[in-house]
Amino acid sequence: MLVELGEKFPGLEFRMEHTNVQVDAMEKIGDRDTYRVVGTRKEGFPVVDRINFDAQTGLLVRTYTTMQSVIGSFPEDTFYEDYREVSGVKIAFTNRVVSAEGNRTYKWATIDANAPVEDAKFTKPIPPAPRPPAD
Repeated sequence: MLVELGEKFPGLEFRMEHTNVQVDAMEKIGDRDTYRVVGTRKEGFPVVDRINFDAQTGLLVRTYTTMQSVIGSFPEDTFYEDYREVSGVKIAFTNRVVSAEGNRTYKWATIDANAPVEDAKFTKPIPPAPRPPAD
């Protein structure tokens, strides 16, 4: 999930990361009609992932994947909501994750695109001085 949240536009690289990509159904999510796109992962376990795009707006509504763990696999749904325009691009300001690990909601109040970042943010901090040995 962390990688997914770090993507600029979730779902954009789906075709590059999957084989046999195709629209396989229309699916209702909430009150929206969506196109469901499926594909088999190229890396790791041969798992079929699904992404849903709103039939009217083309915006990503949901991703479904299977996460692998030492005790087996479990499904994870991510819902993309509250789209707002940022520098001419619509971005989901709310991501809801539903999984066996627990449900989580990520909300952003503001998102900036191409915002300047001071070079000082990338300076490695000086480590604290070593503690003297205990007597």
